[in-house]
Amino acid sequence: MNISTINNTCKRYLKAATFNALRVSIIAFISFVSAQNCFGASQQNPSTTTKTLSDSTGILISGLVRDSNSKLLARATVSEKNGKTTSITDAGGKFSLRVSNRNAVLKVSYLGLETKEIPINSQRFLQIVLNASQSKLDEVVIIGYGTSDKKDLTGSISSLKGEDIKSATATSFVDALQGKIAGVRVNSQSGEPGAGVSVEIRGGNSINGSSSPLYVIDGVQIEMQESEVASSKVGGRTTLNPLSTISPDQIASVDILKDASATAIYGARGANGVIIVTTKSGKSGSKPVFNLSSSYASSEITKRIDVLDAQDYVQYRFLRSPNDRGFGTDLDNDGVPDVVRDVSALESYDWQDAIFRRGATQKYNLSGQGGSNSSSYSFGLGYSDQDALVINNDFKTYSARFQYNHRVSDKLDFSLTGNWGKTKTRGVASSGGGEGNFSGLIQAAYTFQPVLIKAVDDSFTPVSLLDQLLNSYKLTDFDRLIGNANLTYAFTKKLKLRVSGGGSSTSSKLSEFYGKNTLWGQQDNGKANNNHTQTGNYQAHSTLDYWTKTANRQVLKAMIGAEFNSYNYENFGTSISNFQDQSTGVFNLAKGLTPGFPSSNFIEQNRISFFSRLNYDISNKYLFTATLRNDNSSQLGPGNRSAFFPSAAFAWRIKEEKFLKNNQIFSDLKLRLSYGVTGNDRIPAYRFLSELGTTSYAGNGTVRFGLSPISSENLNLKWESTAQYDVGLDLSLFNNRVNMTTDIYYKSTKDLLLLSEVASQTGFPTQWQNIGEISNKGLEITINSVNINTADFKWNTTFNISFNRNKIVSLGGTESKPVIFNNGYINNVGIVKEGQPIGTAFGYVWDGIYQINDFTWQNNSDAAIPHQSRTYTIKNGITSISGAQPGLFKYKDQNGDGIINASDRTVISNSNPKFSGGFSSNFTFRNFSVNAFFEGGYGNQIFNEFPTRVESGSGQVSFNLTQQYWDNRWTPENPSNRYASISSANTDAEASSYYVENGSYLRFKTLSFGYSLKNNGLLKATGISNLNLLLTLDNLYVWTNYSGFDPDVRSNDKLLPGYDRLAYPRSRSIIFGLELTF
Repeated sequence: MNISTINNTCKRYLKAATFNALRVSIIAFISFVSAQNCFGASQQNPSTTTKTLSDSTGILISGLVRDSNSKLLARATVSEKNGKTTSITDAGGKFSLRVSNRNAVLKVSYLGLETKEIPINSQRFLQIVLNASQSKLDEVVIIGYGTSDKKDLTGSISSLKGEDIKSATATSFVDALQGKIAGVRVNSQSGEPGAGVSVEIRGGNSINGSSSPLYVIDGVQIEMQESEVASSKVGGRTTLNPLSTISPDQIASVDILKDASATAIYGARGANGVIIVTTKSGKSGSKPVFNLSSSYASSEITKRIDVLDAQDYVQYRFLRSPNDRGFGTDLDNDGVPDVVRDVSALESYDWQDAIFRRGATQKYNLSGQGGSNSSSYSFGLGYSDQDALVINNDFKTYSARFQYNHRVSDKLDFSLTGNWGKTKTRGVASSGGGEGNFSGLIQAAYTFQPVLIKAVDDSFTPVSLLDQLLNSYKLTDFDRLIGNANLTYAFTKKLKLRVSGGGSSTSSKLSEFYGKNTLWGQQDNGKANNNHTQTGNYQAHSTLDYWTKTANRQVLKAMIGAEFNSYNYENFGTSISNFQDQSTGVFNLAKGLTPGFPSSNFIEQNRISFFSRLNYDISNKYLFTATLRNDNSSQLGPGNRSAFFPSAAFAWRIKEEKFLKNNQIFSDLKLRLSYGVTGNDRIPAYRFLSELGTTSYAGNGTVRFGLSPISSENLNLKWESTAQYDVGLDLSLFNNRVNMTTDIYYKSTKDLLLLSEVASQTGFPTQWQNIGEISNKGLEITINSVNINTADFKWNTTFNISFNRNKIVSLGGTESKPVIFNNGYINNVGIVKEGQPIGTAFGYVWDGIYQINDFTWQNNSDAAIPHQSRTYTIKNGITSISGAQPGLFKYKDQNGDGIINASDRTVISNSNPKFSGGFSSNFTFRNFSVNAFFEGGYGNQIFNEFPTRVESGSGQVSFNLTQQYWDNRWTPENPSNRYASISSANTDAEASSYYVENGSYLRFKTLSFGYSLKNNGLLKATGISNLNLLLTLDNLYVWTNYSGFDPDVRSNDKLLPGYDRLAYPRSRSIIFGLELTF
């Protein structure tokens, strides 16, 4: 069965499912509207006359509604308090309605603005101004396919304003979320510009499936897939962030949906949470406003690692290889070196000083917005240029955005958004783990020999690291275009149809070349790689929204919708080596004589979905929400492609009860309860079918092409499903001066999509199956407080903390699975094990160093025999391991048999913190402002693989050593119980707790100072209405015991994120900024 047949079969199935589900949805909606009408009628008192806009009784009044900037507000709600008449303002902000008497009170509301109650006092025409909301309860929150006042939420949703994103100084809005939101854990792979980022909301839900959230950017759904950025495996496996094309300066808000009640409306795509990004928009009826911002940052590396200088290095090499004449001097001409060679006359290098520099970053952003009575627009342009910490490496971003909204008529609205971004990553800096190159450039800065001496048995002459940087070429281009168009038609004031269509496309190209005088091209006489990736993501959805308000303050809102999503991915790569002429490098592959294996891949995924949501509000006191979504996916087996995902939530606004209604302490008190089920189908495409892979066979003295089984078919493959319970409490005190949100949750993911080993009799080694279960449970607390609020001085603080406990409940009968890190000195490092969390290392428990008194030797342990001439035998009662000698690693005997072997391996680390969070404090005094932000985590552990390279043992003999190890290593004269001896037979080439370190940290992330000058007469004369001067110190200090560059690190394997080869260092920066508004 070929791919075309597969896609056609999937489409036919999804088409049939579409008509069936659509028919059910329409019948359900008609039934709901009919039932609602009956309900509404039954609630009316037959003896009461209900006044509506069509009534001829009462007093007719009219007016205009504006915001504090004099913008006329369309669709503001104007109603008589405790009355029955309601009016909605038109495009010009006008309203009219009849009220019961001349002393009536109007209630005027608009999303995001303060609700006002205005006595009529016999007036017939009113000019009403609504101010910006100062209460967290009046904030507008973006939810799935709509918006809501925060006070009306029944689910767990957190929000950040654009100012909070921008103040984080990050190059990506994803990085800017770190430490800002309870329950959201953000880790970047390294400090490399544009490095890949991991985001988990309330823990990881899957083993082989994706655990990253869904992103909705201006209505377009995007799944962050680092594979969309073309990458190389040469020198390292660090990936780049595909969302770095979204400029943080252009974002208006970020809303994060966390519990199932909030995410179930997205069904299978919402299992890992949803992050909704809304870019800036214009305002109808407002004059043009433009903003120009510029900043310059100077950056430096935060940490040095002391390694041996040239002479100490030569002494080490002579100690390790005493017969090598490259490092010793033969004084008596017998052909055997007698003393360490003096290299003071040779050129030596401090590679840290040679390759690291002071970085510099420039950013420029221009944005504008405005509008007429019926239209609004906004646009943004951005550019940044970052000279990285490593020489000859830089990262550039380009961005452009526009948004246009137009009210065609009182019934029809139209909007269009577009967002384009481009990144260019240049340079060969990498963090190791690449194929055939265990050490990347970052590790080489510490392991590379400080004096270029060729050992006798070296195959190649040592090359300079500067040659690696200056004579290599690597460029990665990435483009993303996002577009969306929306039509909204109001049949009546209560019934609206929304139709939306849009998508995202990406294109990425990697070109790299390593010449014969570089580390990675030396053995191939030059090596080139080309890799090209492109994707298309297309979607269309329509929703029908209906709302009504009954006589006794009951509000019903209903929505039904349908959606189609299609995603395709295409990749092509090629490599070639053995260049006879290297002058044109990667730009003329015809000069390479030895082609590598090309690679190509194409996939297509389709989903069709139907969804509905019902909101029921009783007296603004009891809030109910129910959602139901049906997803149909081509990813799964033919009989299991369709699934339903329901959710229900209830919120009780206790503050509205009589016993708290007039309480002056409580501004709001709300209890939230929710339950829902979401799904996950995010695994590689076509995994329900059998898979064959390419291989080679030997025959008649030649190598022949062939195919070999990889995975057998499973036509019953179905969704992972995650059921989540949430109990939340929202509390506001002292006129909203203190606001606290607390959530307790429990998630259970069953029917894991797991690549499992199967019996060899099947002819296949593996099969994708639905087996296993993972649970996450936790607590989230967020506290916002306004500590001082006077005309001149304001001080507010924000604090959040999260606790999450992840557990693999079942692997379907398999007790554990190994986690392998290839291209390193220790490969079998991690484990996926029942009863343990995702992210555990597995190995021996380190128990110090074998000492001489643990052994006996010749002549009844004759002390006169020199150490190097002794034949050591371990004593009875001392735990034994193969090759044990004094000065080597010792491990604990877990099973008590006296011998160290694989049975003694156990869980030795946990990558997950016990808790994480952030704290910010903001001070404003007249025109001056100060902001301090801290973030951190406690209790996580990191498997630090770097010591295997710089402590003599399993690393290459040519690698340099750290000064700390060299000065404190075990010798007979210095019987250290911390550092092993220099020995090629060391027992340290095993995963053990020796390499596990405490990853807890507290980071002083930013300290910002600002000065704002508004409505200054001199500035106004130049057309400038506002001027902001900014000074920010970024990554000031990190309190940690971790010995690596930074404890905030993530490997490229989500099954053991706490694994570090010495990642690209993070910088400390000072940033100067200027903003002009005109």
